[in-house]
Amino acid sequence: LWVDPQEKPWGPDYLQVGFAGSADSRSNADFAVKAALRRTWLNASGGEWQVMGSFGQSQQFETRWIQPLWSGSSWYLEPRWSLSKQPKQVFIGNRSVGEFSISRAELELGAGLQDALGELHLGLVKAKVKTSPQIGLSGVPPIESRLNGLRLRGVYDQLDELDFPRSGSAARLESFWA
Repeated sequence: LWVDPQEKPWGPDYLQVGFAGSADSRSNADFAVKAALRRTWLNASGGEWQVMGSFGQSQQFETRWIQPLWSGSSWYLEPRWSLSKQPKQVFIGNRSVGEFSISRAELELGAGLQDALGELHLGLVKAKVKTSPQIGLSGVPPIESRLNGLRLRGVYDQLDELDFPRSGSAARLESFWA
């Protein structure tokens, strides 16, 4: 018996859909629908496209392209674009007095190295952040600012399993300089 496997010219695609919810004893509740699509091996070097979204009280959309410099390379380039909107409550003592909406649009051009120990990533970030009152705080004007900076991320991962690890260790350090 002779078996001659032939590699497909495309990679596997992954679709994840989920639901998240939380509630507390003070009638605060939050629910979200989340989805992610990951398309792999989109070119000869192993380029990968990822898109993620979360819709609920907080909303987020993010897309990124991960491009190895050559097939089998540990070095990669990664442009990323994200939009998010989150509510934040303002408290005086233990009493909520208002709520702000924080919107953020971010573009990052990054590069990195990924090997058996983990990942090291460096990215140039351009972001626009807008904060506006939603509930209460009617005299507070909206604030808009632009951020340019550098993001450094280091990940050490020696866990034996991603979802339910039984042994190993992992650490993540992320820093942003504006």
